[in-house]
Amino acid sequence: MHSPDAAADELERTIKDFGFHGLLVNGPTDGRFLDDPRFEPILARAEALGMPIYIHAGILPDKVREAYYGGLPGNFSFTLALSAWGWHMGDPRSTFNG
Repeated sequence: MHSPDAAADELERTIKDFGFHGLLVNGPTDGRFLDDPRFEPILARAEALGMPIYIHAGILPDKVREAYYGGLPGNFSFTLALSAWGWHMGDPRSTFNG
């Protein structure tokens, strides 16, 4: 993901040579989400190959966690954002413009 053109080539290679069935992405890369124009080569290649992209939920960035769960006592905001609620809600980071 740090080199989108190389990642797109690797995606195609793993599908054609090894029979992979898609791509898993673990949250942001260098603070950028998958809809950043930088990742267009990966999205275009996955589309051309007819392969799905699974965006795996993960630990929310601090700014997002604070916006959604801030002001709670102790470590409760981290617990809600991770294992109790936020993880299971999908990835709300794409709606955050902070």
